Amino acid sequence: MIRINMTRKAIIIGLDSAVPWLIRKFVDEGELPNMGKLMEEGVFGEGLCSFPSLTGTNWTSIVTGAWPGTLGASHMWTHFPGEPLNRIRSSFLSTTATAEPLWKTGEKLGKKSIIMKYPCTVPSDLENGIQVEGTGAPWYGLNPFEISPCKCFSTQMYPGAQKIRFQKAEKWLNAPHSYSEPVESTITLQSKGKESAVKYHLLLFDSKGEGYDAVLISSSRDGGAVKARLSEGEWSSWLTEEFNAKIPLYIKYAEGSEIVYEDTPLK
Repeated sequence: MIRINMTRKAIIIGLDSAVPWLIRKFVDEGELPNMGKLMEEGVFGEGLCSFPSLTGTNWTSIVTGAWPGTLGASHMWTHFPGEPLNRIRSSFLSTTATAEPLWKTGEKLGKKSIIMKYPCTVPSDLENGIQVEGTGAPWYGLNPFEISPCKCFSTQMYPGAQKIRFQKAEKWLNAPHSYSEPVESTITLQSKGKESAVKYHLLLFDSKGEGYDAVLISSSRDGGAVKARLSEGEWSSWLTEEFNAKIPLYIKYAEGSEIVYEDTPLK
């Protein structure tokens, strides 16, 4: 008898809040070529949301095959039976759900998984595999690995944005030529625990005589210390900064390991 090895590697890609008909539209228009290739060579389908249709419940339902009422996470925050009514737990933590995810089932069969930023999977219970992050938290402060949250700075009023104001630029060194009087502002990125902050100076100028069209991002009022020079619609390269921030830790005591006592007890 000829045995055919049907074992194949599988990659599951999930897009939170993606609208299927819009994805198909942009693929057909050539705007998403890589997505189109994945759809052509793989399988593309619409996901039927479990109720309620929330990140903290649906991502866990996808990898467990269980409805929220079965897996125990029924909302963004979950109350455990028997605990005080005023005590709730985040459904974005893996310890909230009680059903078994695909990778734990795979481990029992000797399979290895790689989990890339899959929501609701921190702290990791993966023993045979690799995991990168995995909270999926949609609001400020819930991701324990976040040093400084993402922010939007704007001269206009937008939900969640910090409004900034430009004024006449003063005391700049090595400033680029501007056909209009350059103006300046500042933005600050603060560590979540407010231990430290990084400040950027912005210089908005007119490089062509057609109105303000470029901005310098600098660590000081010096055009020679520029982090980025951007025109409208451009992205900078990655900027690396140092923060004096507290780092969250998970501590695990394994049987047979040595316990080291500190002056301050760990809790």
